[in-house]
Amino acid sequence: MIRKRAQYTAMLASVTVVFALVTTGSAKNAMAEALPTVHGIPVSIRQVYTVQKGDTLWNIAKNSSLPVWQLKDVNPALNTISANQLPIGQTLFLPNIWVVHRGDSLFEISRMKGISIHSIEQLNGLKSALLTPNMTLLLPARTAATQH
Repeated sequence: MIRKRAQYTAMLASVTVVFALVTTGSAKNAMAEALPTVHGIPVSIRQVYTVQKGDTLWNIAKNSSLPVWQLKDVNPALNTISANQLPIGQTLFLPNIWVVHRGDSLFEISRMKGISIHSIEQLNGLKSALLTPNMTLLLPARTAATQH
């Protein structure tokens, strides 16, 4: 019990969460939704996954079309545990991604997704606008700070 409490406390301390306001018609119906952040930018989440018996970090990443390092970026608690001993029942955020194809540009991705070029660059630690095919980009959540 004490070990589980310590793990839970460590997980809470290591996960950075930002609250984004999601409006569903009126201010009365607004609700707060927790989103993980990477480099201070909220990440768009496509699914919350619950670890099952036999799961490994590599398999979850592969099945989600993510590199392991991006899965760890979005789920910082994974940096403190063994990749082959994930706690059953632990929840993981699986982010929305963009797999770059030949001819893709940050401008096009930004326009299609309704997010700023700067937020894509900052979230992915890009030093230039040069994209290469098969590069996997995390997509920022659509908030007031990340939209055009």
